[in-house]
Amino acid sequence: MKRDIQKEVKKRYGQIAKSSGSCCGPANAGCCATAPSAEKLSTEVGYTMAELASIPEGANLGLGCGNPVALASLQAGETVLDLGSGGGIDCFLAARQVGPKGRVIGVDMTDEMIRLARERACPWKKAQSTLSSPTASSIFPPTRKRCSARFSGC
Repeated sequence: MKRDIQKEVKKRYGQIAKSSGSCCGPANAGCCATAPSAEKLSTEVGYTMAELASIPEGANLGLGCGNPVALASLQAGETVLDLGSGGGIDCFLAARQVGPKGRVIGVDMTDEMIRLARERACPWKKAQSTLSSPTASSIFPPTRKRCSARFSGC
């Protein structure tokens, strides 16, 4: 029987969002008892301690594989699209750079990740933000006129 990979990935990332931890789950979970912290994982792929300290608590799940915001040269007022936004780490960093006149759009395939990011975003407004979980048929190809920058952490 053929596995539905998208369904399995969505299920696993949903579980990660619910546990608010890395892909290993809670630090006391058997084989992952010595798993590195989300902070350590994130600094190893390019986030600075200052960046991590500037985002809402719980937004960094240690799931990224790079720091696209550091490479994007974002400007105030721009619109940013983050595909696979997860807990919102890159959305929050981008929001700091584009400011209140800018807009950040975070898209993730799991409702749980979007819910997690929205919970973190509520008291933290730095830019206009949209966090959504589209179906395959609703993903739109943004034009350069709509988005100044587009990125995905992996």
